[in-house]
Amino acid sequence: MTLNILKEITIYSKNGNDVEIPIGYVLYLRDITDKYYFEPNEEKGTFKGTLYPQQTQYPNDEIDNIIFDSIKQKFPKSQIKNDLDTRNNRDIPVLKTKLIINPLFTKTSKNHLNDNFHIEINIYSTASKERFSEIYFEGSCDYERYEIIQENLKSIKFL
Repeated sequence: MTLNILKEITIYSKNGNDVEIPIGYVLYLRDITDKYYFEPNEEKGTFKGTLYPQQTQYPNDEIDNIIFDSIKQKFPKSQIKNDLDTRNNRDIPVLKTKLIINPLFTKTSKNHLNDNFHIEINIYSTASKERFSEIYFEGSCDYERYEIIQENLKSIKFL
């Protein structure tokens, strides 16, 4: 059995009263690997004396940052939470959208201007579909890392 980490990004937006409220969620799973693992805490053992890891001990890498930053560009108050329990299925409507990853070009890589990569993701939301109509998320990475990022994104299971 593979141990997975559930990444839950809560999307916040202002309501009619100018108050930030959660309007949706993006969920995805990451596998624990030799390059993506929990950081041990030397003070009190791996999980700081608790049964569960602290949020700061969960792995976070360039891929997680690209996904989260792309959502924060449109919804700056969004937050991310990690969990080991993947059985927490949400019984709320799903809206489909895209995460587009574009490489950042240098002078020597201008001949690849049509390169981009996108994957379909779900937003779990009880907000109206119009709130997310024509919404998509864009992230970027260095051109030199672009193929590695693409391959790593293909290994992520978006729920």
